[in-house]
Amino acid sequence: MKIDILDFDTIAQIFEYRKKALNFLYSETNPEYTTLFLGLSRSEILEQKKNEIKEIERDACLNIIASVEARFMEDFKFRVKRNRSNNIFRNILPFASKPDRIPIDHIIDAWKVQEIIASGILSRFKGAYKYRNWLAHGRHWAKPQEHDFWDLYTIAISTRLLPLN
Repeated sequence: MKIDILDFDTIAQIFEYRKKALNFLYSETNPEYTTLFLGLSRSEILEQKKNEIKEIERDACLNIIASVEARFMEDFKFRVKRNRSNNIFRNILPFASKPDRIPIDHIIDAWKVQEIIASGILSRFKGAYKYRNWLAHGRHWAKPQEHDFWDLYTIAISTRLLPLN
C-alpha cells in the first residue's frame, strides 16, 4: 500500500497558490469581476472574499495537521512492527493489535513520557490537533484556540527534528 502523505512545503505552496487565485478572482482586474459580483456592494464583496480566504486557510490547516498526524502514526506502526518491546510505546502496546485505531493522543503522550522529544513541540501539536478535530468534525461545538496556517506550518516543520521513522 502506498502512503500518500503530503509534504509540508507542498501544502504551503498549494495554500499560497489558492490565495493568489482567490485574490485575482476578487480583483477588479479580473475580466469577470463585474459579472460575478453584480448587485453586491463593495463591503459585501470584501466580506465574501475574507470568508473565502478564511476557508482556504482552514483547509490548509486541516491538511498540515493531518500530515503531521500521519507521520506520528506511520512511525508508531513502524516501531510496533519492528520491535514489539519498544520502550517508547510499552504503555500503549495493548493497542498494537489494531495500530490504525490508536488515538494520536496516546502516541503523543507516550513520546512525552519518554522525554526524548521536547514536550513543547508535542504540547503545541496536541493543541493544534484539537483545532483539527473541530475543523474535521463539523464545527458544531465551541471553537478551540484557532491557529493560523503559518503557526501550524511552524509546528509541522519542528516535527522534522523529531526521531520519527
